[in-house]
Amino acid sequence: MLRLTPIVIAVALAAATWSGHADSAQSKSTGDTPEARRATDALNILEAKGYCSGISENSLSAFTDFAPQGENFVAHVSQNGRSFTAVVNPSTGEVTCSN
Repeated sequence: MLRLTPIVIAVALAAATWSGHADSAQSKSTGDTPEARRATDALNILEAKGYCSGISENSLSAFTDFAPQGENFVAHVSQNGRSFTAVVNPSTGEVTCSN
């Protein structure tokens, strides 16, 4: 059974959002668009950098409101009692955070 984690939900929302913007008929049928690939890359970067590790012994980390913003993606992050905005550049792998 598929667990509905923030990553799974965000990928499903991203795919649904961009399904109408595919470059070709084949891309439309598979949902594999450049925008969807960039969103997946951004989600993977957030996960790799620990922004959605969930609950563990030493930390609590999750994100919500994942959305495209120009060439980047933005997410609201809650980590160890702090809340901030993370901006992910999927082309460079950089994540910048602000309060």
